[in-house]
Amino acid sequence: MCSKDNIVKLNVGGTVFQTSKSTLTMIDGFFKMMLESDIPLQKDDSNCIFIDRSPKHFDIILNFLRDGDVDLPEQEKEINEVKREAQFYLLEELVDLCHRKINTKIRVLISGTEKIEFYTKNDKPRLLIKYPEKNLDESPILDIDWGSLMEKYRDQFHIAFAPQNNCSLSANCQFKSVKSSIFLSIGDVSNDCEQFIDNFLKKHCGF
Repeated sequence: MCSKDNIVKLNVGGTVFQTSKSTLTMIDGFFKMMLESDIPLQKDDSNCIFIDRSPKHFDIILNFLRDGDVDLPEQEKEINEVKREAQFYLLEELVDLCHRKINTKIRVLISGTEKIEFYTKNDKPRLLIKYPEKNLDESPILDIDWGSLMEKYRDQFHIAFAPQNNCSLSANCQFKSVKSSIFLSIGDVSNDCEQFIDNFLKKHCGF
């Protein structure tokens, strides 16, 4: 049980959070520096420490401080929002966690805007994996460890998935004017896809 002296009240963008000093100082970062130094604390009329940030993801910040790990949102936009807050609070490990989540996340292109954004990325090759159109939750592609594949190639490729009518599972790789494709079967897609990527990198990208 926390003693009264160990309880800290924080006013984050108008929302009050209550936690312990030991939680806030458990991991190096903004709060540890603030509470263990002589930096003057800005307080509101209720004597809460005031922090001029959005409270939207602050529960994630607190849970990370408590456990050293946390479940992140699924939407890339929200992951980036958490990452910005983690950067402000100087939580480097949480920033890295956000990067890993984004880099291994299956990105599915549905809208025209998403497709245009993907196809205009020219700083590195684009790998588009097309699969037969159906509900994504029922798709066989989710039985494959795409996360490991995406982790392996995240620095070399922009990787995305797209549903398509009446198509076999296929991988299409393009870098500016260089284009290559391969059709894959569900049973051995992971091995074939990895071989395809390796060959493309060697042939067209000098890896």
